[in-house]
Amino acid sequence: MSPTRDGRVAGRQRAALPRPAVAAMRTWLMAIDELTAAVNSATPLGVLLDKVAVTACRLLTYESCAVLLADDDRAALRIRGHHGLQAEYVQLVNGDAPLLLSGGTDLSDSPSRRAFTTDTPVVVPDVASDSTFGPWHRAALEQGYRAMAALPLRSRGQVIGTVNVYSSTPHQLDPAGLELLQVLANHAGIALETTALLDRDRARVAELTRLTEFLQRQTTLLQRADEIHQRLTVEAISGGVRSIAEALAALLARPVAVEDADARPLVSVAHAGQEVPLPPVDRRSGLDWDERAVHSSAPVLGPVVFEDLTVTAVTLDEEVAGLLWLPREPEWGELERRAVEQAAVVLALELVRRRAAAEAVWRVGGDLVTDLISGAGLDTDHARYLAERLGADLRLPHAVLVLRPERPDPRRTAHATRAVSAAAQTRQRPRPLATSREGEVVVLLPDPPDSTLAAVAEHLRATAAACTGGLRAALSAPCTDLCELPGALRLSRALLDLTPPAADEGVLTRSSAGLVGLLLTQVDTGQVGSFLDRWLAPLQRYDERRGTELVRTLRTHLDHDLNTAATARALFVHSNTVTLRTRRIEAVLDVSLARVQDLTSLRTALLIDALRQRPA
Repeated sequence: MSPTRDGRVAGRQRAALPRPAVAAMRTWLMAIDELTAAVNSATPLGVLLDKVAVTACRLLTYESCAVLLADDDRAALRIRGHHGLQAEYVQLVNGDAPLLLSGGTDLSDSPSRRAFTTDTPVVVPDVASDSTFGPWHRAALEQGYRAMAALPLRSRGQVIGTVNVYSSTPHQLDPAGLELLQVLANHAGIALETTALLDRDRARVAELTRLTEFLQRQTTLLQRADEIHQRLTVEAISGGVRSIAEALAALLARPVAVEDADARPLVSVAHAGQEVPLPPVDRRSGLDWDERAVHSSAPVLGPVVFEDLTVTAVTLDEEVAGLLWLPREPEWGELERRAVEQAAVVLALELVRRRAAAEAVWRVGGDLVTDLISGAGLDTDHARYLAERLGADLRLPHAVLVLRPERPDPRRTAHATRAVSAAAQTRQRPRPLATSREGEVVVLLPDPPDSTLAAVAEHLRATAAACTGGLRAALSAPCTDLCELPGALRLSRALLDLTPPAADEGVLTRSSAGLVGLLLTQVDTGQVGSFLDRWLAPLQRYDERRGTELVRTLRTHLDHDLNTAATARALFVHSNTVTLRTRRIEAVLDVSLARVQDLTSLRTALLIDALRQRPA
């Protein structure tokens, strides 16, 4: 061949395609373009597969088509897109007669399964003459098709389903049609893969958008929370607990109340004319803050819903330092919750400052009380100077109040001492002085002319009881001289030691303790030997010789009002043993426990003996 003058290569002319073929090719290309456009326009998967089915029917002149995809465990094929099929048939294939991909039943050898597992097209020219079509023969006739073809649908190198076409007349698909149908199936697989990628990308974009919005919200929340924290901190520095409560009430647009650990109100801030209705202390049995504080290292506990309120506890050193009360809300917002937590933390800092100052005062006051009640080498002028600095006045008469918990607990006793000191200082001026000593709370109560000593003592007893549970209290007479305080302490302790506990006994005093009080102040225990020789000494000698416990039995029996069963429980013996012992006591002392005069003498002898055995 040689080039021509116009530069074109001379050669054999290629044969032109017939016009029908060109038209068919154009139709196929347009169909492919439509599918591609559908994929790019984010068409839902079901709509896309329906479009594949419509395209297959239109291009190959089949009446109906189904696009089947394997389920997640690749156990069966399900119709996910179709055209020209009745809903009953789709329901049958997807439910009652599934196209199984495994197993040895009649339902597991369908043309669709063979096309799926062998990755090759399966053509059924006439379903009536194809024995493998048995289970679906009746359904096919009812559906109105006589021929079908199933082609594998591939994606990412593996078969994921099939494209099935159906004809109402027996039909043999020629190789060209089969090839075109396979091209359509391959393009459908590409479309599915592309759709999956696009869906995944859209999901990632949506997730990134969601995370971005979340981070923006969190950033805004943290900035707002920091502003709240800064404001509350400034309020704490400038104004203390009230300023913190007022700032929180303004932030939340709600009333706020703050209490100390002993449920004493510190501040209440109203909003819109309403205050927080604090519940009485006796209705708070379900709020066991102390137990929670011991098992938590967090500075804030709660909030906890209580009746129509929410309460948040502030803890310091495993103890509750304060309570923050707010009206109950159906649902707290994140910013509101953070505001409450920030307020509680800042409140904790303020309470730490208050506690440090109070403990410094309490420690100095406690040392002063210890010096006063010990009486050893006391510098009176220096003691009065320290007391004046603490708000006390030792020039006034002082009584000694002893609060003794029923169950010794150093932590609770220290808590009770701080509570008593705080309560006494808020009630009275000049201030009482308090300390903890040998498991007891000892308070020096001033007795100015305008005060009611018994009422103050009862208030302090109730305050301490709220911290320790059950306790007993005894109050001495006022001492006009500081050197009388050690004796007054011994008197109060003796009242507690010698007076049997009684229900609702209140604060014991010398006058309320009856015979015990009389003996503590009027009897010289050194001059009553002959009285004890008659009423108690024989019993003591009997116990020493025989190793018995008749004296202990007598004291316990009298303390329990001659109740044999109660005495037996206290001594951990049988009631018959108590009866035998009381008879022996009557015989040894030549008395009768049924005679009032003898009982009075025996009670007096036991009290005098206890007084003689007490250290001076």
